[in-house]
Amino acid sequence: GDFQQAAIAPHLERALAGHSVQFEIELPRRGQVRHLRGSYVPDLDADGRCRGVYGLTSDATELKRAEQQLEHMARYASLTGLPNRFSLRVQLEAAAERAQRSGMLRALLFLDVDRFKSINDGHGHEVGDRLDVGARAVVELP
Repeated sequence: GDFQQAAIAPHLERALAGHSVQFEIELPRRGQVRHLRGSYVPDLDADGRCRGVYGLTSDATELKRAEQQLEHMARYASLTGLPNRFSLRVQLEAAAERAQRSGMLRALLFLDVDRFKSINDGHGHEVGDRLDVGARAVVELP
């Protein structure tokens, strides 16, 4: 449709100008977002003028969903759904950069529960998980 042509047009123009182009676009289609990946390679004559473009476009929606799922699995604990250590490190680095740019002070609050294993063993993992989620929610307040 028109939206797809408008989204692809800048990439095609670059290819027609003699540049190899790779791109990814999102297209709304029937209430869903489809992800298209494509590449254009110009066909240049001996003088370097573009005679045309070779193009390949494919629907990468399922691949994009798998990438997003892997990204989520890498950053969030499967048990609680809360950010994991990797995500915490990324967030702390970003906060440190923001504080450096703005000149503001920064602080980190760390809560620890002594003998946490005994809570899980004595009251069950569900109680321990709720306590863990509650402690993390306090830490994650803006």
